[in-house]
Amino acid sequence: MNLSQILLSALRTFVPWLMGFILPWATANLGWTDHDVELVVNLVVGGVYYLASRLLERYVSPNFGWLLGAPLQPVYAKVPAGADAAVTTSTVTADERYRK
Repeated sequence: MNLSQILLSALRTFVPWLMGFILPWATANLGWTDHDVELVVNLVVGGVYYLASRLLERYVSPNFGWLLGAPLQPVYAKVPAGADAAVTTSTVTADERYRK
């Protein structure tokens, strides 16, 4: 394990600990209401749900895409350099997506 990996692992350990300290302190000292705390918790839970769904879809089975509403990920067309930046989407089947 090199130094950058050790620092990364330390950061990933320290940040949750730090947030565990900061969030209760903020609610007590910044005048947050229960509603404010509820909004933050909802954002965090939603983010964790999305991340878990994407990881399950990618590494376990494409069928976990149903946790996000559909088992297919959008495919975005590449825009050539200098072209209009309009984004177009298309849908491919799971078979087409995983043949690559």
